[in-house]
Amino acid sequence: MGRDKALVELEPGRPLVLVAASALLDAGAVEVAAVGGDQRALEGLGLTWRPDRFPGEGPLGGILTALAAAPTDVVVVVACDMPGIGPSVPRALVAALAAEPTAGAAVAVVEGREQPLTAAWRRSVALDALDAAFADGERAPRRLLGAVGAVAVTGLAADELDDVDSPSDLRRYAERHSPSNQKD
Repeated sequence: MGRDKALVELEPGRPLVLVAASALLDAGAVEVAAVGGDQRALEGLGLTWRPDRFPGEGPLGGILTALAAAPTDVVVVVACDMPGIGPSVPRALVAALAAEPTAGAAVAVVEGREQPLTAAWRRSVALDALDAAFADGERAPRRLLGAVGAVAVTGLAADELDDVDSPSDLRRYAERHSPSNQKD
């Protein structure tokens, strides 16, 4: 994107990070915190900000930061680049994790691919394994899903899990979801 994706506006006054935060809050989250990024800007949007304990060390470091800072055992992590995410995704992830009490995570699966940055993590089961792998040099949470006994969550609305990684992705998303392209 050329800048912090969290602050890219989907529409005027609505940065992507607020889309993710709204989905979590509407799903019943006790607390929503942004990990890393621009502290002043994120707090200015009314979000709780947590410093990334492992800046520049990849997504596993961000997940570890979230797990360590959360006030609950179940922590839902969502990437800030999904402009269509709504509360049904976090609810489905939490329900899947609740149905499997020994699982360390419930992970969204999109087109057969696990999405560990859209997952509910059970700290009491997953944290030690994630910490140990991180200490051994691992940085990709996808490679640790088996170690924490993750369950796959399929059947989620693909539009809610659509991510935008570039300005052209954002334009395509906006065009697909513009009022002129909506069917009655």
